[in-house]
Amino acid sequence: MTSRVLASSDVINFPDHDFSDNAIMALLKAEADIILQDFAIDSLAGWEVLYRAVYGNRPTIGVCTRMPSYKLEKQKLITIHIPIPTRDIVSWGVDPKQHITLGVHPSEHKYIKPLAVEFTDFTNCTDYITGSMRRAIAFCFENGFRVNSILIKAKQPANSR
Repeated sequence: MTSRVLASSDVINFPDHDFSDNAIMALLKAEADIILQDFAIDSLAGWEVLYRAVYGNRPTIGVCTRMPSYKLEKQKLITIHIPIPTRDIVSWGVDPKQHITLGVHPSEHKYIKPLAVEFTDFTNCTDYITGSMRRAIAFCFENGFRVNSILIKAKQPANSR
């Protein structure tokens, strides 16, 4: 299995000029591919795990691993919602008018696992997005997700049980 990391935005004109989305996604792909090497399962040969970051206006990082596996394409989709703060919270935030407000499906919260975030722990958007995505990807492996009905979950060390 390999990975691909993509991003989309519900924030107008984001990412901004001091931010390289492509560089972050390439770094995260390389890191996720290293982790996926531990899951060499013959029936999942040729499969790709798609981590899709969605930048938007949320209170927490949201991780949704209960997305479908697309058998014909051999792809598993995992959506990671990354909240983008406004300038009144941190200097590297966006103008509040840049946030697009979208409706939320009533059952959405049932499938999205929240991860707390402290925007002020970061001094720039690049470090924030990288750190948030790393946490979310690690969360996926720690809690497990299914690819074509096969559970992918990191083994816990014996002393952490």
